[in-house]
Amino acid sequence: MYGQRSAPRVLLVGMEDAADQPGGLNGYARSLSCALRARGVPVETMVVSSGPGGVARRDSPLARRLWAMAAEGRARLRSADLVNTHFALYGFPVLLAGRGAGATKSHVVTFHGPWHAEMAVESPGRWWAAWLAKGVESYVYRRADEAVVLSRAFGRILVGEFGVLPARVHVIRPGVDLERFRPVDRQLARRELGLDEALVHFVAVRRLAKRMGLDVLLRAWAEASRGDARLHLVGEGAERAALEQLAKELGVTGTVHFAGRVGDEELPLWYSAADVSLVPSVALEGFGMVVLESLASGTPVLASDTGGMAEVLPDLDGSLLVPAGDGAAWTQALRRNIADLPGPDACRRFAERFNWDTVADRTLQVFEKALSKPPRRPYRVVFVDHCARLSGGELAMLRLLQAARNVEAHVVLGEDGPLWSRLEQAGVSCEVLPFSKRDVRRADLAALANLAGGGASTAAYVAQLARRLRQLRPDLVHTNSLKAGIYGCMAARVAGIPAVWHVRDILGDDIPPAARAAVRRLTAALPAAVIVDTGATAAALALPGKTVHVVPSPVDTGLPRPVEPDGAPVVGMVGRFAAWKGQHVFLDAIAKLIAAHPEMRARLIGSAMFGEDARYEQQLRDQAERLGLAGLVEFAGFRDDVGAELAQLTIAVHASTLPEPFGQVVVEAMAAGVPVVASAAGGPAEVVTDGVDGLLVPPGDAGALAAAIGRLLEDRELRHALGAAGVRTAERFRPERIAAEVEAVYRSVLTDSK
Repeated sequence: MYGQRSAPRVLLVGMEDAADQPGGLNGYARSLSCALRARGVPVETMVVSSGPGGVARRDSPLARRLWAMAAEGRARLRSADLVNTHFALYGFPVLLAGRGAGATKSHVVTFHGPWHAEMAVESPGRWWAAWLAKGVESYVYRRADEAVVLSRAFGRILVGEFGVLPARVHVIRPGVDLERFRPVDRQLARRELGLDEALVHFVAVRRLAKRMGLDVLLRAWAEASRGDARLHLVGEGAERAALEQLAKELGVTGTVHFAGRVGDEELPLWYSAADVSLVPSVALEGFGMVVLESLASGTPVLASDTGGMAEVLPDLDGSLLVPAGDGAAWTQALRRNIADLPGPDACRRFAERFNWDTVADRTLQVFEKALSKPPRRPYRVVFVDHCARLSGGELAMLRLLQAARNVEAHVVLGEDGPLWSRLEQAGVSCEVLPFSKRDVRRADLAALANLAGGGASTAAYVAQLARRLRQLRPDLVHTNSLKAGIYGCMAARVAGIPAVWHVRDILGDDIPPAARAAVRRLTAALPAAVIVDTGATAAALALPGKTVHVVPSPVDTGLPRPVEPDGAPVVGMVGRFAAWKGQHVFLDAIAKLIAAHPEMRARLIGSAMFGEDARYEQQLRDQAERLGLAGLVEFAGFRDDVGAELAQLTIAVHASTLPEPFGQVVVEAMAAGVPVVASAAGGPAEVVTDGVDGLLVPPGDAGALAAAIGRLLEDRELRHALGAAGVRTAERFRPERIAAEVEAVYRSVLTDSK
């Protein structure tokens, strides 16, 4: 696979030798190491074993095993590029020894389940041991550069209980040994095992432990009253005596067979001999390797709807899932007509989707990601935004996240929406934590900020978000809007995490004085730093005692269009429909130009958002009709690809009647080489130099706007000169440059907080 490129040297820290101690984790580690070696990856394994290949013996005292792991790990780390831990207890001394010896390596954890939770279930009286186990797990998992989980369910545990950032968690389904587990003639397998060939046989290949739900299965078996069938429990464990006693009490000892532990050669025969395989786990089932082993052997499975089984089995047949711990449901499942279950061919085809070649390839991708991380640990940042719509601030955040090279980000949105899919497509970790007050009007910001009054429901959300932030354990929180800044900074303060409030709105006269005052008080008190897009936003915020960082929004510069489009000139506006955006001023200006430029066409690109009155669009249509522009002005609606829309324009217009915080579409038009006419207020007045890289006009002045557009329509050379200069100006807003400025703010915040 690697060819001329050197493969990473991997130190894999497992639990026990699979040949000595069968089990899901042990078998997974062995199969993965074999598949990696087949790809030319040098892998050294560290496990305990009663045989000669272990670092220590399984039956030796725990302290001796841990000491041996530490000593051997210190030696082997010198020649390794990456450590892949599979069992926290043994990974802990290896990582600790590496830190002490200055041999810290890239670390990928493969999470097979919460060890402390398993201890709590199996030994509820030993709470102190479970507490210590969780501490060990936390040390190992939080020091992982990347993490592999077998199911989304275990991914949620890794994030929720241990604070691993979701961006680091990768779901990779396990593989199955398709050569070892393959269909064998059922009657032949039964003869080999000495089973009655005329009976129906159910098999449960399980460690005999409490969380496996075998007590539920035995009670359901007694209720099902299947005299024509036998139930075989294959495996050993601490619960064997209790389960044998339960079988005796239930009167089913004649139909239940405790087969005990079986060898590697015999296990595939049990799957092939059975009519149905049973997996009745009640908790903490990461995936259920036995499910794949059975299906690969051509035997259908009835399994609890928990963990990875609930995520995978529906792709074969959703009726194979049984509610976990529900005895009555298991009774009904055991009474099912076996002919209704998937046949051997369907089971085998499904299992063939899970092969170790694919697992090895995807795991190597995770290894490469861990190895490619910069020497300095990236900033762990949780971004908070109240909405998931594709508005200017949200698109700016997306560009920032795509360009930031030293930021490990996770986004928490107050709603679901198109931004979610955009983030996922960009590989950005995100989640939705629904917030009912996300669409509160700007006039009601004071109520949103007043947790003791109208914003009482916000208090509950602040508490909920604070709990989530404590789970995620970021270095800092970056709130991406005015509304998100209010509740996000409060939650960060409660969680004890520094926050950056990115203010993207000008606190102008359109916001009531009480709301402006509330926002200013909170902005001065809550965040560790404030970022604004322009000096105009900073001036309106008016925080004389606090440092405000002016960092423009990033804009996709791309390649400007090579030539102006042919045909009739097209003058257009791009932006959401709102009265303050000035689409009505644009229509008045077009009406003043039509007599002198009858060939001209106009486009309004956008739609209403954020609860703005949708009637405004109808008012614009009525206005166009009244001005005789109905056949001239195209209402293009929302467009996802702004660049493609700008490429069709001869002139781009910005006509906001109020100061624009930044004016992202102005910079986008300049980056595309389209000459712009913009309102001389707010951000655009800081970006555009009048007569050099664009034209500026007084806000709300339709006559001045018409004159500027007319000037450009009549002067092709001026259009080209302004367009070329605009491209050069837009270079200041390249995402990579802006990301570096934002990271500098993070650096100052985190330095000051130490």
